[in-house]
Amino acid sequence: MPIFLAPWFLMAAAAVAVPLALHLLWRRKPSPVAFSTLRFLLAAEVRTRRSRRLTRILLLASRVLVVLLLALAFARPKLPLARGISAGNRTVLLVLDASASMRCRHGGRSAFQLAQARAERVLDGLGETDKAAVLVPGATETRPLFPPTSELAKARARLRAASPGLRRVDLVSELNGLLARLPPGVDRGGLEVHLFSDFQETAWPAEGRHALATSASAAGMTLFLNQTRPEVAANAGIVHVSPRPPVLPGAGAVDVDTGLRATADFGRAVSATLWLDGRKQDVLPFAAEELAGGAASRSLHASAEAGTGPLAGRVELDEDAFAPDNVRYFCIHRRSGMAVWLVGTPAETFFLRAATLPGGDPRGGFVPQLRSWTEFLARADAEPGGVFFLCNPPAWDSATLQKIDACLNNGATVVIFPGDGAFAGGLPSGGALFDGMACAVRAESGGVPPRLILSARPSGLEKRVEGVLGAVPAFAVKKRLALTRLPAAAERVLEYADGTPFLAGVARGRGRLWIASAPADRSWTDWPATPLFVVLHQELLRGTPAGAAAAVELGESAEIPWPEDVREAEFEMERMADAGGAAPPPARIILKRRTADEPFRFAEFAEPGVYRLRRSGMERGVAVNVPADECALKFRNVKEEARALAPADALAAATPEEQEAVLAMAHSGRPLWPELLAAAFLLLLAETILAGRPKMRGAP
Repeated sequence: MPIFLAPWFLMAAAAVAVPLALHLLWRRKPSPVAFSTLRFLLAAEVRTRRSRRLTRILLLASRVLVVLLLALAFARPKLPLARGISAGNRTVLLVLDASASMRCRHGGRSAFQLAQARAERVLDGLGETDKAAVLVPGATETRPLFPPTSELAKARARLRAASPGLRRVDLVSELNGLLARLPPGVDRGGLEVHLFSDFQETAWPAEGRHALATSASAAGMTLFLNQTRPEVAANAGIVHVSPRPPVLPGAGAVDVDTGLRATADFGRAVSATLWLDGRKQDVLPFAAEELAGGAASRSLHASAEAGTGPLAGRVELDEDAFAPDNVRYFCIHRRSGMAVWLVGTPAETFFLRAATLPGGDPRGGFVPQLRSWTEFLARADAEPGGVFFLCNPPAWDSATLQKIDACLNNGATVVIFPGDGAFAGGLPSGGALFDGMACAVRAESGGVPPRLILSARPSGLEKRVEGVLGAVPAFAVKKRLALTRLPAAAERVLEYADGTPFLAGVARGRGRLWIASAPADRSWTDWPATPLFVVLHQELLRGTPAGAAAAVELGESAEIPWPEDVREAEFEMERMADAGGAAPPPARIILKRRTADEPFRFAEFAEPGVYRLRRSGMERGVAVNVPADECALKFRNVKEEARALAPADALAAATPEEQEAVLAMAHSGRPLWPELLAAAFLLLLAETILAGRPKMRGAP
């Protein structure tokens, strides 16, 4: 039943007497007209009598309805929502987005603090018998108070004690999971879910919204979408840091390529500071016009002392309104130099040596060692986790296969380049080395260079190469190795038009085996003379277990290959201290893997920083950062998102005032006056058309 907020306007409905009186009184008497005969006039009058009567009735009805609709509209009627608000005791779920973007500040308050204040206003409107729950996805404690309870004082205390985290949050998935696993005692019908978020794009993806709308509509609950974000999001942040070299041979110089971005309304200069092992190294100013609402990239320089274990580093920006993207961590391995074994003739390995030492700079941390095939088969100088570039194997005899297999079981990375030797007859059958693999040498003709494309599911190596090069260059090809069959789990890096990969990798033993489709020299292709050759091999070296420290984002797991024949191991994990701070005590964690060939997955990182992982005299480093896309500060339109959740009852509010209005509307009803005014306008148009209909002279 409708509720009238201004019922005194209903008295204006008495004005319907005016059009009734005018209709009855405004009847003109017919005037006599002299005709020589009335035969034709009488016939016309009979034909139009019914039409005139219907027109008069419609005119009267439209005029009466216009007056009634205007009176009803000014009385401001509302209808209760079809679903969502319980007529009895209320059950309210307060869901606060605690992702990193909610730390953005403006006017001295963060987006999360704004969310807390607005959620507390919802609590203020609850009665003693109402129930409330507090959920904070993205925080350390995601369910401070759940299931709902009538202890509203406890709910208020838990709400005030909550704080945002630094992870990425998928609120759509969180709500879907919450609604699917409500406790049996919670009545879904009439349930109120109040979500408070800045609605950044990463937190509110399009995937899953249809399922959320369907489940909320079927249960009869109401979703309140409250956007809490600063009016101004002026911010500058670090997008990426790339240290050079990735492996430090003792003491030496370190260059850190640093990329920054700024919002369009950020108009001041900032300084980036480089720290290594807790010592301040370099300060680089960025002018305001250099950022200018876009991006800038420059290098910071440092000098590292000799030592053992990973080298912890970070780049910091001056303080601004959003702190999470003002620091970015990285990690560099310290060692005397990682040997890269180049097996083949000097001509076959010439370009590989140049790619291993780009520009002839030995600071890359990789030390190329040239070996002939005879020396490679005879010597046992392979260190655990080493890298072997094998050029044009002369034969697939048992000695060659056994030596490659031994390197892989020792945790090495082996890259095999084809040639006119053993690959002319394909791959040997039998044995585990090339299990599930087949190839054939194909000649290319036509003079058109084959174009390499991104694979359907690009690997991490392919993504890194694409990030450096952008477009993949074309090059002349005389012939190539077509890898026609690969195991399902094979890693593919770029593809030819026929779907065969340019480079393919498979796990073997505790190491990884790669097979290239082109030689390392220019006997088949011009690939070695392109930037792709250098970039691909540099990124491949950096991705080897001993080639670079791992870098992950909070919420992700770091995959660390470990050259031990164990499936369960205990590790010591320690977060390295920042400048002027004390390192927290190391923690011991036990991890498992299905086979000794798989890497261990580390996912116990609670906050950003550089972590040391130790076991059996070996040490690895992991740099953990806030997700970069979480710091983009790109927000969705909350009202459009509420409309996208139809047919569910979803109400949106972008300000505290709108939130109060939405709550009042939800409990008192939906306003009907816009529809009533629209109907009155349409009836006026119809009345104008009917009243303008031509009449016969003398007709009433």
